[in-house]
Amino acid sequence: MTKLLNMGKQAKLAKSEKAYNIRVAGLHLSPGRVDGHTICGDASPGCLRGCLNTCGRGGMNVVQRARVEKTRKFLADPWGFSSDLDDEMRAAITAASRRGIEQWFRLNLTSEIWWESYLASDVLKHCYDYTKNLDRWRRQPYHLTLSWSENLWQRPVTLASAAKHRPGVAVVVDPAIHARLTSKARFHGRPIVDGTLTDQRPYDPSGALILLKPLGKLRSDTSGFVIRDESALFTDRNPRAVRRKLPTL
Repeated sequence: MTKLLNMGKQAKLAKSEKAYNIRVAGLHLSPGRVDGHTICGDASPGCLRGCLNTCGRGGMNVVQRARVEKTRKFLADPWGFSSDLDDEMRAAITAASRRGIEQWFRLNLTSEIWWESYLASDVLKHCYDYTKNLDRWRRQPYHLTLSWSENLWQRPVTLASAAKHRPGVAVVVDPAIHARLTSKARFHGRPIVDGTLTDQRPYDPSGALILLKPLGKLRSDTSGFVIRDESALFTDRNPRAVRRKLPTL
């Protein structure tokens, strides 16, 4: 049987492994429409246009075919797929434990499947992901960082208690803003994390603002997905003269 998880093959996860002496395995599925279905139901237009699915080795045809095949297997039998995934995850946890290191998983590298509906809690405690669904982020079925997108401009929210008990918000910002803010420890009282250094979000301080730089097609994004005005991070001011506001941490 073809393995579902990628072990040590994803550059961002490899950074986490090197920085913290841990193991991180990921699952790549196909985020586009496969046989009339999509597994990224909350993706915004900007997110879809700038998707990193085809970056790096993801641009190879053989890699794309493998991701589509895995997605078809999940869509055809989600419970059977999840059972196979559970077996792989438990084997990886056991192997890491024997070596005395932590095992982590990112199951939504290029998808947003609600794995809490399919996997047991003792396995989920080894998982982390990003989500674009506010309600799911608030519930925290496992460690979920809110991945901000331009759709949230239309849903301004106040999350005043987030810094106390929730993971933070990841935002893609202009490289100049990224360089300026990541030189600071805090911004408007919120911890700043350079999200380009590692992907290990469970180790971030609560309520952090995780700053990412645009990659691939996002370098030329004009949808509002990439924040290019620093004042838009915590105010209602925006160059497009639209009431826009990031979640207040």
